[in-house]
Amino acid sequence: DEDLTVVEIYFKWLYSRNLPVSNHTDHVQYSRLYVLGEKLMNEAFQNAVIDDYAEASHAQDEWPTRSAVRVIYDGTTTESPARRLLIDMYCWHGDEKWVDND
Repeated sequence: DEDLTVVEIYFKWLYSRNLPVSNHTDHVQYSRLYVLGEKLMNEAFQNAVIDDYAEASHAQDEWPTRSAVRVIYDGTTTESPARRLLIDMYCWHGDEKWVDND
């Protein structure tokens, strides 16, 4: 059920403790990585993903897409640090254009 690329990144991280994410603006991939860590109950991996995700978003001045947010909310609990990170990102860097008026 998991994306093969996400699983490969996880195994590489297990051996190197480095996230080999080739595209630091792929928010959905970061979200899938975090959810995989949640499923595997690997808090160290989840923390590494959050740290890299936050750093990459800030450095690129690009913020999570709706698809990335949906992956996190569908794959985590209400107390998830990833959810809190997304809320913080939207509060500090959000724009009214991000919200549908429908």
